[in-house]
Amino acid sequence: MDSSKWSSIVDNLVSKPTWIMDGNYSGTLAIRLVPADTVIHLDYPAWLCVWRVRRRTMMGLSGNGGNELTPGCEERFDLAFLSFVFNYRKNIESVISLKWLNLRGNYSDSPHHQH
Repeated sequence: MDSSKWSSIVDNLVSKPTWIMDGNYSGTLAIRLVPADTVIHLDYPAWLCVWRVRRRTMMGLSGNGGNELTPGCEERFDLAFLSFVFNYRKNIESVISLKWLNLRGNYSDSPHHQH
């Protein structure tokens, strides 16, 4: 699906009175952050994420890993993906922080901060 179609779908979903979304796709992050009243960022250490990806990949090599993946979306474990996972924390934190600050004007890095 092209990004403009996906953005349109997400835009429609966030126009509803209530919604919950998960995922780390930064292409629609601004669309989701503007109307969000709560953001939960699960901040796991890189080593744990890499270990979980490796475990998930090994479990998924025999098929669809318990039907967790969309049909046609095969599990993969290559150096580019490994690098993405390992560097995700430092890359995404700055993206989320800046977008939240710019879009909401009330960003705090404290995990106990209430909006």
